[in-house]
Amino acid sequence: MSLLAPTATTERLTVDDLSVRFTVGHTGSLFRRTPVVLKAVDNVSIALEPGSSLGIVGESGSGKSTLARAIAGLADPTEGTIRLGTTTLRSRRNRVLSRRVQMVFQDPASSLNPRRTIRSMLRELLLVHHMEKQSTVDARIEELVGMVELPTSVLDRRPRGLSGGQRQRLGIARALALKPELLVLDEPLAALDVSVQASVLILLRKLQAELGFSMIFISHDLGAVRGICTEVAVMYLGRIVEHGPVRDVLADPEHPYTRALIAAEPSLDNPRVPGSSGLVGEVPSPVNPPSGCTFRTRCPLAQPACASAPPALLAYATGRADHRVACFVANDEI
Repeated sequence: MSLLAPTATTERLTVDDLSVRFTVGHTGSLFRRTPVVLKAVDNVSIALEPGSSLGIVGESGSGKSTLARAIAGLADPTEGTIRLGTTTLRSRRNRVLSRRVQMVFQDPASSLNPRRTIRSMLRELLLVHHMEKQSTVDARIEELVGMVELPTSVLDRRPRGLSGGQRQRLGIARALALKPELLVLDEPLAALDVSVQASVLILLRKLQAELGFSMIFISHDLGAVRGICTEVAVMYLGRIVEHGPVRDVLADPEHPYTRALIAAEPSLDNPRVPGSSGLVGEVPSPVNPPSGCTFRTRCPLAQPACASAPPALLAYATGRADHRVACFVANDEI
């Protein structure tokens, strides 16, 4: 069977009330120590329909990568559930479940063994997961590199002999070799030149159309999210503050933080002016976030009531139930 055959089964991803916390130290005396807890992901719920693409955006430290790693099984959730269809995905997954969700990392060099050839890495992957027999594995490996538009000559090289773009394409090929239903990409363009970024985005769009997998795309680049995603979630200090179709959220944002991210986005037609985003101050510590709405200390629209409780993620307006905003002001609750 060709690697370009559509994924056999693709099911809905559902994340309910997911939290990921880390103990980062202790305070107090030697005899009465209190753990210092960092809330990397705080009560996040998302749903992704089969074959769709969700972009997750936000500043560094917003919890994007931790959320991605939890979904991929690489970080332990403190609370909440992750399901693919009716199957609950825990952090410790057997071989079959691990194949259903695969991850592409920001730095492809760090995820490839520098001492081994590309051929040996792909061969071991396919054989360990029983995706191929010894008699057919080499043909499948060649098909894999062709799928990501690389020449077969790369197979006998080691990672250091490849460009950053070639290594990232191999990272994508390695993830798709196991025919996942969900591909999680954590800043896959961050280490690449702009021209290479565009070609990788085009490749991902093509592969998703041909194979039918769902995709979670973590990025700082709003332009990339516009180009590849059907919907977008905006995160701030571990929580989703706005979520909806890309065409709505990035064209007509309702949360002041989303507006600030878009205002700070540089472009040739509208170069960014320092201070034009409207944000003030620094991102608060996730160890000791502000009460109520965690964005209120930097928000130009903040009201005293914003300190009372975290705003719920609610549908913004009638007829736009799929566009949700966590903001008292936007939802006229003040």
